[in-house]
Amino acid sequence: MTISADKIQRASDAVAALQALTKEFSDVLLVLDYVSVNDVLNFDDVDADLSAPVSEILTDDDVASILWHLGKHAGGYETSATILPNIVQYVLDEHERKSGTR
Repeated sequence: MTISADKIQRASDAVAALQALTKEFSDVLLVLDYVSVNDVLNFDDVDADLSAPVSEILTDDDVASILWHLGKHAGGYETSATILPNIVQYVLDEHERKSGTR
């Protein structure tokens, strides 16, 4: 099951809105650390022999779980960019383990 086109479009719209907000308030300190559904689906820096692109492997629930875990770390010492690879890799490893492929 792949991510719906509607969800991908909404993610793109959200990123565009955040970028517009950042530009509008550029005269004040505004730091946004965000990861969109598209960032997760287009993530290609994984340590696995994948049979398909990440976007075809992850389900809606997988992406929601990844974003939830990133949200748990918000405000910590790490950024989404440093945490994302480990979380995506873990979810892909779980798919690999459950399917018995390697």
